[in-house]
Amino acid sequence: MYKSILCFCLFCLPHITSAQDSYFTQPSSVPLQLNPAQVAIDNHATLMLDYRRQQFLEDVAVQSTVFTGKYPLIKNGTNKRWGGVGISLLADHPAEHPSFQRTQLDVAFAYNFTLAPRTYLSWGTQGGYHQQRFSSDKVTTGSQYVPQLGFDPGADPGESIDNLQSSYWNVGSGLCFYRTDPRRETMTYLGVAVQRLQRPPEFFLTDNYRLSRRLVVQGGQRVFDDGSWTITPNVLWMREGPQNLLRVGAAYRYHFKNANPLDLLQSGSVEFGTYYTDAKAVALSLGFNQPHFSAGFSYDFGTAGQTMQSATELTLAIRKSINRRPPPRVVRDYSVGDIRKFYKDKAVKRAPSATKLPPSEPPVDASANDQADVSTDPPVAFHLKRTLEFAFNDVTLTPEAQAYFDDFVGLMRMNPALQLRVVGHTDNVGRERTNRRVSLARAQAVKDYLMGQGVASDRIEVDGMGSAEPLVPNDSEANRAKNRRVELTVSQPTKQ
Repeated sequence: MYKSILCFCLFCLPHITSAQDSYFTQPSSVPLQLNPAQVAIDNHATLMLDYRRQQFLEDVAVQSTVFTGKYPLIKNGTNKRWGGVGISLLADHPAEHPSFQRTQLDVAFAYNFTLAPRTYLSWGTQGGYHQQRFSSDKVTTGSQYVPQLGFDPGADPGESIDNLQSSYWNVGSGLCFYRTDPRRETMTYLGVAVQRLQRPPEFFLTDNYRLSRRLVVQGGQRVFDDGSWTITPNVLWMREGPQNLLRVGAAYRYHFKNANPLDLLQSGSVEFGTYYTDAKAVALSLGFNQPHFSAGFSYDFGTAGQTMQSATELTLAIRKSINRRPPPRVVRDYSVGDIRKFYKDKAVKRAPSATKLPPSEPPVDASANDQADVSTDPPVAFHLKRTLEFAFNDVTLTPEAQAYFDDFVGLMRMNPALQLRVVGHTDNVGRERTNRRVSLARAQAVKDYLMGQGVASDRIEVDGMGSAEPLVPNDSEANRAKNRRVELTVSQPTKQ
């Protein structure tokens, strides 16, 4: 058995794993193993962990662990993502007999080109240091069994193999075209990448062997979206020297909503995936996504007689949205009627020259943000005079508040460039942690009502301040009632 493990490590792993172990059922958690351009496809700083255990022979399994971090590069004041950086560390070895070990450290940079609103082309490049090592220290053979005496670990194993090590520098590059929906989720993507561009020499077994380039092609297109369910068929093809791997399948995602920010479970999605590879293996995956984290599990099983028999994979990701847009400057207090009149007057003044921009004003990049077209008007914000009060620990809109927002919907429809910030507040009764949740729930109740009237979700931002910003001192029940409120700020996007 030990000789078979030794032979497998020496002659199979340096070649098979260079292609096979870089294949993961959940490739979104290992972007630098496939295409460096993927580090610039969203506005999230993300830390990811992927652990995969793959069974090759009956008694030989290889386990791989990949840590990946990526950070978007965003222009201050505009929230425009112009690039991203990433780093990845991979380590794998046979699970039971870690005589063969491989480690990879890669760093990547990507630049984002905006082609149209929510349509992008990302170009990425990466470099890294790769090393693989074989040690015969933990390998035993039948030659160490001495007749009459039994096993002697100090005896000659009968093999001439000593510690072997090979290392090289990896250089790769890739392109990724993608489109996003108003939820900022990718709906179309096509990526092409090449690893080991310089075909580095590999001296593990011979002095004149050069590693083959690895070509990776990925693509997917959403074909169904009813608001709750989405279906996205996708394909992954890898070629390395004479070896090819083709995987086809589809991801089925269910989106659910939870409007109560007091709950631990927030709005998110559950994803199911089914895939088939030409290595005659079938894979099933399950993922759970929340605003700040996601987790996934997959299982691959090969048909009888195949080299790859089964594999399990676990993923975990933690992310934080990066926002470089400063809060709008509030000019003065306004009412809904004041704002409506303001924009009507501007429309009348602009009517004669609406089709021609002044020579001093440069064209506006309408796709600078992922979600909205940007107005050509200078930035301005309106803090509404009206604040809406709530009963103690209550998050329900009163009929009076609903009537107020019915009028407010007309204002939002009149100027699609307007954005709304809703901030909830509480009095000082109770724990501050609970007060922050209640204040956020009040702001979310306003957002949910406006969305029910047809205002797009990405035009409304919510926040909860708890009791940190009282309107009046919390020294009487009447004053505490005034502090249980929501405040509204209407703004138009910053000019790009």
